[in-house]
Amino acid sequence: TIGFGMQHHFCLPIQGLDLAVGGQVDLFIGGMYNTRNGNNPAQIHAGIDIAPSLRASYDTQIWRKKIRLNYVFSMPLVGLAFSPAYGQSYYELFLQGNYDHNICFTTPFNGPTICHSVSVDIKMGRKALRVGYLGDYRQSRLNDLKYRNMTHAFIIGYVY
Repeated sequence: TIGFGMQHHFCLPIQGLDLAVGGQVDLFIGGMYNTRNGNNPAQIHAGIDIAPSLRASYDTQIWRKKIRLNYVFSMPLVGLAFSPAYGQSYYELFLQGNYDHNICFTTPFNGPTICHSVSVDIKMGRKALRVGYLGDYRQSRLNDLKYRNMTHAFIIGYVY
């Protein structure tokens, strides 16, 4: 997944709280090979979507150590995704040229997706160590095919 976004920061009367709201564009491509899938053991997942995004951060101290609590959320509203038709093989699609509405318009109704993360930045001078959780839930029902991918990931990072 590759994404680009811009956010507007809001000045809030609460000390240490930073809130930013904006939008982002995500481009994703991936594949999977599964021998249990009838005539299509290889599957391609690709698309692009436009999503509003939210980021909230709160600076505080615990045991005299400066930390930052972060929450990031995005949910695509519109997009395009690649999906073969039910029963259509990639051989028919790519080698024989049998196009059958394989680029589909997506919305939260036929492709609900949510991505959010919760993390803690532990300050070390001007830099920080980031530890947290990432949840990415992608689903779609396009051309009578259902797709579901749920990711739960542990984040370790370096913030500069």
